[in-house]
Amino acid sequence: MMVKKTILYITTDLLFLKNDFSGGSVVQKSHLSILLGLGYAIKILYVNTGNFSNNAPRFVSKNKTIFFKDHPILVDEIALSLTNVKVNIFTKITQILGNPTGYYYKFINDQNNSFLNKYIEQNNFHFVWAQWYYAGLLAVNLNITSFYVHHDWQYKLMKFKNKKSFKTSIITFSKKRIENKMIKNIDAIISVSDSDNQYFNELKYSSIYLPVTYSFNHIKKSTAKSTASLVHLGSLNTTANRVGLKNFLRNCWPSIKKQLPNVLLEIIGEMPDNDNDLICLIDQDKNIKVHGFVEDLTAVMHPYDIHLIPWNQDTGVRTRIPLIFYNKQCLVAMKNGVGGTAEITNNFNAILSDNWADYAKSIIKCYNDTNFRKELSNNGFNSYQENFSHESQFVRVKNFILKMKK
Repeated sequence: MMVKKTILYITTDLLFLKNDFSGGSVVQKSHLSILLGLGYAIKILYVNTGNFSNNAPRFVSKNKTIFFKDHPILVDEIALSLTNVKVNIFTKITQILGNPTGYYYKFINDQNNSFLNKYIEQNNFHFVWAQWYYAGLLAVNLNITSFYVHHDWQYKLMKFKNKKSFKTSIITFSKKRIENKMIKNIDAIISVSDSDNQYFNELKYSSIYLPVTYSFNHIKKSTAKSTASLVHLGSLNTTANRVGLKNFLRNCWPSIKKQLPNVLLEIIGEMPDNDNDLICLIDQDKNIKVHGFVEDLTAVMHPYDIHLIPWNQDTGVRTRIPLIFYNKQCLVAMKNGVGGTAEITNNFNAILSDNWADYAKSIIKCYNDTNFRKELSNNGFNSYQENFSHESQFVRVKNFILKMKK
């Protein structure tokens, strides 16, 4: 009997065990499904950031069993050590300039690196799969082939989440340096974004684009309604969803309602915790229906409805595309918002716009032209089958791993 090769899967959260549709959870479930499908045994190393301390790195627990799609997986949880030395302002500036990684991420230090390398040596892992940014920072210095899963540029997300200031500019610049250095030195990159993957390839880095995949064969799809709705999906506590929807309601919604007075916008996902302006825009509108968080999306994702992605930056919405396509919804998006998804083709399986006026016109056209809307939706479903099932990516991922492990 052939013994399976065991890989070390490093992650800073286990949210995929209880949250089906948040972006990070979806990526993890996709990658675990593919790796298991390729025949690997998986050991999860859970780096619990809440347990960071000034003490020596240690195991919180070992060989705890979890079940992922009926597969038993062993989990080791560790608490890492922080480098926490008080310094004067001049030393601080020197550290920011000379070693920004060590300054901003105090868990990246020699003590933790030695601890992890000893652990890897003792267990003879085949390679490391580092899920997300913190795991990548830890993996880049390990004595083993490491694959870093790149979700988004973290320094770019800072620009969206923080108000402009001198301090924010310094932090953003420093974290850009940190991220570029890590990307350059990691063995291989698994990029959730196609546009970022193209950038990595231009720099001759070892990288592959891997879209988020699903397995929906067991889910019963809902039926089409007699009148199409507009749909916006995603937690409004997420920057891309919150800002995108607010911009849509301010820049497009009034003109759409003027031409389509009976149109209904259905909002699926958590309402924002701290955005009174957006809440007021939603609450005062009789053409908007709020579903809140919905466990079974097939109950509210009807075929041939018009699905909106009004976010206009290349971050944060990629995990939603397969859901839209699988449910045969007509995608109308701002072009930059879906720039990282290679499988989208304008006027084939989606309508893409560069500005708000064109975006409103595209939505109205899709609403009024049933045949055009259905054609786009059906093409989207075909795109799902070709690109967004776990099985559709097995060969590409297998070949990339074999190439890097030579």
